[in-house]
Amino acid sequence: MNNRKKVVIISLDYDYCGDILFDDRLSTLKKDEEISRAKECQESLTNYLKELSKNASATELYVGSMRQDIRTDEANIQEFKNGSCFKNYADFCEKHGFTFNKFLLPDAQNNHSSGTTMGDRIIQTIYYPELPPPMRDEKAPTLYPALGSKVVIICQQLENASKEHPDADIDFYFFDDDSENTYLNEIKDHFLKHKPPSNISNLYLFKYDWDEKVSYNADEAILRLHTHLKQKQASSDSHTSTAAILSVISEAPVIPKPEVEIKDNAACINQMGAQEANIKIEESETLQSCIRFSA
Repeated sequence: MNNRKKVVIISLDYDYCGDILFDDRLSTLKKDEEISRAKECQESLTNYLKELSKNASATELYVGSMRQDIRTDEANIQEFKNGSCFKNYADFCEKHGFTFNKFLLPDAQNNHSSGTTMGDRIIQTIYYPELPPPMRDEKAPTLYPALGSKVVIICQQLENASKEHPDADIDFYFFDDDSENTYLNEIKDHFLKHKPPSNISNLYLFKYDWDEKVSYNADEAILRLHTHLKQKQASSDSHTSTAAILSVISEAPVIPKPEVEIKDNAACINQMGAQEANIKIEESETLQSCIRFSA
């Protein structure tokens, strides 16, 4: 019998994603019908995140945005007029019984304790300029958020969560608006080749898009499960390696009802890439479910 604790980690992008949870974003909308639709998205996403936390001994929220330091947060506040993700996420967690984990990427880059960057405006994020093309933009300055940077963020968040909860089984959920699936694909591809920490039981990558409903009057806001990676331990009596391996499985996480319903299961994964990584594929597909909030 497994008596290990279950911990849920939610890594939430902010701009055009998690910012819909806050009145700072709603204040940028001018039309009454847009505000009304935004409030529906706000309520539905809140309910969904709360549902994910059910049956967990702890639920933590990480900043999944490029806003990984104070100055980047300030710059985006000026551009998007949607408030500070640090303050808003902290308030959200306090209101709903989550823990706001103040870990940011520069904490790992500078060997600081978790939360140091969030309290020191001098510290800046470095997005590893040594990454080869196409993982970075050759024309961009060193501190520009390059392709691949979200892979680095998620890797460090997984490591931090694993270290802080060594005796727990962790379900990790990442949400991003990612219109071209660039970051989501990069993260998926990375973890098809490199194992996460051994106590990361499930890694869920979600695309969340509220703008379709708010700005373009779609019937529903869209939450799409891009990839679910499940980590399993090989049998102890196996003649093969006992190291953890990943399975890409066609199984959705717990879905809140009646707020959401699942539609349109379809997709495939690069078989050769998975074989090279020694990864078992069940039913030869990654789930790409379209989960739509009901009106």
